[in-house]
Amino acid sequence: EQKQDNIKTYTSKMLESIEITKLPTKLEYYEYEFLNLDGMEVTAFFSNNESSIVTDYTYDLKDPLTTNYQTVNVYYTYENITKSDSFEIIVNKCELESISIDHLPDKTEYLVGEFVDTAGIVVTGHFSNKTTKIIENFTIIDNHALTINDNSITSYLEALVKDNLVGK
Repeated sequence: EQKQDNIKTYTSKMLESIEITKLPTKLEYYEYEFLNLDGMEVTAFFSNNESSIVTDYTYDLKDPLTTNYQTVNVYYTYENITKSDSFEIIVNKCELESISIDHLPDKTEYLVGEFVDTAGIVVTGHFSNKTTKIIENFTIIDNHALTINDNSITSYLEALVKDNLVGK
């Protein structure tokens, strides 16, 4: 009697490469925006000539973008083998264009010789990417003792805060 072993043969496939087969819809950003990969398609290519679109890829730019970033690296891992591909983005500088004082300080009436108290003030920055942001950390430079000529606290504060922010 001859004994026959049941041997199963498995054809393994190894990850050979990945390719970004469709770029994301958005490729141009302003500083401080987050990367948006909507519309991106990544295809994995295997040693057995199979390929498949994958969605469980990772990427390296998770923090708000700065003008230092121009290349996005995309990674896909299959059975402990990782491959990567990359694409370029444009990150434009986001510049402060103007400010507004949206809430005056708690104290708005002063005697000549007093200094402005900024407690309670809300300053909003208006940026080149058409966004706005409340500016919490600002310093009023040249906060001198008020004179009789300082008759508008709003314009005084706007001038001092703007000079400080734009000058940075």
